[in-house]
Amino acid sequence: MEEYEVTFTTEVEDYLFGLSFTLYADEYFGFIEQADRFVDYIAQTIKRDVHKLKHYPVPKDVKYADYYIVVRLPKNKHTAYHAYFKKKDNRYLVTKISNNHEPEAKFLNDF
Repeated sequence: MEEYEVTFTTEVEDYLFGLSFTLYADEYFGFIEQADRFVDYIAQTIKRDVHKLKHYPVPKDVKYADYYIVVRLPKNKHTAYHAYFKKKDNRYLVTKISNNHEPEAKFLNDF
């Protein structure tokens, strides 16, 4: 098995931490623990699969990443998360995470 390393920037870690609270506060989940598990699923999927999911190039005006991947969610056909990253050899630096409902991500995938 090929060795690879995945690192999240501090901004990405902060985003994920805040995402649990946002999803709970906006009543997407009835318990904070459910929101935490959901966010853990996103983070673990990125760490586990970034090397094997399709790498899409970002637009030229995007400076914080070279590629992005799409993390599709089980049981939810309307939301996907995008992990933006820089890659060097077998090292991945995840610099941003967003979902397809955010304005900047509208052009990235068709749903």
